[in-house]
Amino acid sequence: MRDISIGFFGESGAGKTSIIKNMPSIIDGMPVFQKTGIIRYLFQINSKKYTNPEKLLLENAEDLRTLTGENLYIKIQQIYETYLKSQLQLLNDFSTEAFNILREPQIVRSYILFDRSPVDFYALTICGLEYLKNKLNNTRVDDFVATYVKYIKSTAQHNTNLLFDKVVVVPAWNSTKKSLEDGVRDQYLTEFYTGENWYERLGDVLLKNTAVYKLNGDNSTLESRISEVLRVLRNR
Repeated sequence: MRDISIGFFGESGAGKTSIIKNMPSIIDGMPVFQKTGIIRYLFQINSKKYTNPEKLLLENAEDLRTLTGENLYIKIQQIYETYLKSQLQLLNDFSTEAFNILREPQIVRSYILFDRSPVDFYALTICGLEYLKNKLNNTRVDDFVATYVKYIKSTAQHNTNLLFDKVVVVPAWNSTKKSLEDGVRDQYLTEFYTGENWYERLGDVLLKNTAVYKLNGDNSTLESRISEVLRVLRNR
């Protein structure tokens, strides 16, 4: 029997990695393997392949200030397209890493825990696009550029169904925003990337082969969340 793969879905700072790193190393005789460094690894080896809204706005600040009319519209569409291509690349690179991990079976059947799921990248895409639109006078995304959004959604849906047995939805901690700011993910702690703006995206995708479990948001301690995840894993 193949290993059981679990992806954790949730906004930045929700505690996905903390849960995984504090899980027991063996559950009911099955080893537990933590896969929490994939995104950091990808950015280390492919940093020039990815971008984010803040970087794009900074890089194009002069054009956005001086261009007008049709030229400004074209520039904005180019920014949208660049961002969406970057997100698609990141989604595909993460999925490839997950696939390569799962294609190598362990000596005994094991749990493989990932601190992201492909749906996270779709959620990040939509949240980031809304952030960009807000900064760019709510300029619409033209139909051609919007095809990237549809493709990212379908890819996230397909890859989750293909690679993951379960997705565990981790609600945000009841903690102050400032305690999570670290100079890296600060932009992902704004209202554009949190709350329903993030979690509603899970409802956009159809997960036929992947079971979805939402942790109780009232469980405000790490220990209670770990106990809940243990129940989810044992429900094979």
